[in-house]
Amino acid sequence: MSDDIMNSLLEAWKKEMEADPGIPIWEKGKTPNFNPDYGQPEPSLVPFILPAQDKTTKRGAVIVCPGGAFIIKAPYEGRPVAEWLNTVGIHAFVLDYRLQPYYYWDILNDAKRAIRYVRSRADEWGIDPDKIGILGFSAGGQLTVGASTLFDEGDPNAVDPIDRISCRPNAQVPCYPAISLRKIDKKEDEAEANRKFYGPDASEKDELLSSAELNVKENTPPAFLWGTSDDFLYEQWMPYLDALKEKGVPREFHIFAHG
Repeated sequence: MSDDIMNSLLEAWKKEMEADPGIPIWEKGKTPNFNPDYGQPEPSLVPFILPAQDKTTKRGAVIVCPGGAFIIKAPYEGRPVAEWLNTVGIHAFVLDYRLQPYYYWDILNDAKRAIRYVRSRADEWGIDPDKIGILGFSAGGQLTVGASTLFDEGDPNAVDPIDRISCRPNAQVPCYPAISLRKIDKKEDEAEANRKFYGPDASEKDELLSSAELNVKENTPPAFLWGTSDDFLYEQWMPYLDALKEKGVPREFHIFAHG
């Protein structure tokens, strides 16, 4: 992708966020490992909440994670997707997560916190807390499978009440996702890329944890994965689907010829 295209996408995303600012998922100044020198806003959610049906009926909700290789966020994978989810009766939230030079674990923490945050306000927004899914494209798909395999049930001793809430999604929709960051060919430039993505002290453990096919559990949420056969990420999808099958996790896979 050329610098001109990247810059135009960054500018388009910035304009969207300025026009419709999100809700911070941490109290201002309390985002873990936040560095104002990076010139990025603190992570937030842009809500697309449907009108209440009645006082008792609760809808499902989906957190949308646009893609962009963790260096941009594609506008066409954010708001239009949330608006479509609304047309089929689902609340939606677009996640404005952090980008590089933040490390992967900080970015994944944004996705996990988003799930906790939506669940914490489920009653207020008319959401069923047991029907909160996560959907992401490419790099956002990596956040989707990361949140679906490295979740926790919350820390009961946390000072922040939101951190006491589970970040397990109830469904996952990875769209042409990056899934495994294990490097088969240990070239020097790839090792340097790992350090930039995981941190200067990155180890093999970091690579294993960030490879979702190695971290599937029996309670990993059901998956709907789709992509195209000419995508360079294609070879990563079947090991993940096989791992889901091995653990008895419901899954569905749709593959298209080109895209």
